[in-house]
Amino acid sequence: ELLEDDDSESTDIIEDLLPMLQGSPMEDRLQKVAKYVRDYEFEEALEELNKED
Repeated sequence: ELLEDDDSESTDIIEDLLPMLQGSPMEDRLQKVAKYVRDYEFEEALEELNKED
């Protein structure tokens, strides 16, 4: 929801999640999402989260 609203608070949440997902299959995807969010590219972040492998 925060990403859909282009809310920069999503950066804090993603940064909190990164250490928890370290070594998991989701780590690479979340790293990409974090970069998009830091760059205020919320649409791209949503697209990355919604990708199906």
